[in-house]
Amino acid sequence: MQLIVNLDSDGFEMPYDHSYQLYSSIITLVSSKDRDKADKLHTYNSGLKFNMSQIMPGGKRKFTKTGFIGERFIFMISSLDANLVIYLQELFISSKEIEIFDHTFRIHSAISKNVNPSSEIITLKTRSPVILKENNKYLFNEPESEILEAIEANILNKYLKVTGSKPDIKFIKIVKLKRKIVEIKGAKLPAFMLDLAICSDLEVLKFLLNVGLGSKNQLGFGFLEEERLGDKFGV
Repeated sequence: MQLIVNLDSDGFEMPYDHSYQLYSSIITLVSSKDRDKADKLHTYNSGLKFNMSQIMPGGKRKFTKTGFIGERFIFMISSLDANLVIYLQELFISSKEIEIFDHTFRIHSAISKNVNPSSEIITLKTRSPVILKENNKYLFNEPESEILEAIEANILNKYLKVTGSKPDIKFIKIVKLKRKIVEIKGAKLPAFMLDLAICSDLEVLKFLLNVGLGSKNQLGFGFLEEERLGDKFGV
C-alpha cells in the first residue's frame, strides 16, 4: 500500500539532500504520539518495514544550485504492511503539521491507495536514488552489466527473504541510468537514478513497488513508481 503526502511549501527552498532529514522528521512525529512504535520503526533491521521517496515539487517549480521550490511538496511512503500505512495516514491528518529542517510545514493531504501494476511488462522509475552494494562495496563506476547484476541480486534476496521463493523475472533492462552522489548524515555515498523495463508476475512487481530497490530504503532511497502516461508522481 502507498501513502501520498502533500505539504504546503510556504516558498521554502528544499535542499536536494534531504532524505535523512525527512525520515528523521517522520520518526519524530511518530515518537510524539507513540515512543515505542517510533523506536521499533527506527531499529527495524530487515530494511523492508517501509520505503520512502524523496520530496518532489508540485505545481510551478524552480530549481537552484542548492535545492528546489514548488507550490507544494509531495512525498510517498509504501509498505507491505497496510496497517502501518493507515497508521501513518491517520497520524499525518491528525497532526496537521510536520517539521523538516526546523521549518514547520502544513500537511495539506495524506491519501492512501493500493499499489497495482498495470501489466506484467512495465517501466519502473526511481523517485529517490538507488544505493547498490556488492560484496560490501558500493557500486558507482561499474559497467551497466554489473549494475544490472546487482539489481537482480537485490530483488532476489529481498523477495526470497519475505516470501521464501524466488521471483520469476522474465527480463529486466536498464533503460536510463544517471550516477549521482548523495549525502546521509554528512557521509557521501554513490547512488543511481534509474528507469527499468521489467517483465514479471504481478505479485513480484507489486512487491517491488512496495519495498523499493537497493539498500537504505527506509531512509528514503530506492523508491520505485510505475511510469504511467499522465500519472505524474502518482497524484
